[in-house]
Amino acid sequence: MLVSSPRILLLLFGIGLGTLLSALADPPRDPVVGVQQLRVGMTAAQVMEQFGPPQHVCRQILLHRSIDLWHYGPPLNLQLKFECQRGKKPSLRSWKLTQNLFP
Repeated sequence: MLVSSPRILLLLFGIGLGTLLSALADPPRDPVVGVQQLRVGMTAAQVMEQFGPPQHVCRQILLHRSIDLWHYGPPLNLQLKFECQRGKKPSLRSWKLTQNLFP
């Protein structure tokens, strides 16, 4: 039992240190500032870098293109519309603030 106690303490210390470093590396962002920085024509990668992965994604497939709707829940309550043309990267076409559609 005495041999495993230092191992457990070291493991807990490592987990705590990792959690602290990840929190410092990615500080929480102000959602209002992020919405103000949205611009038509931004790529999906740029938006994901700013807001992270969406809570829900809906895709409508059309002839030679598709439309993606990204939904972000609270505190943003944001819906983003991307147009994805064949052979091109998805680009932001519009966005709107919504009520919480997915609790």
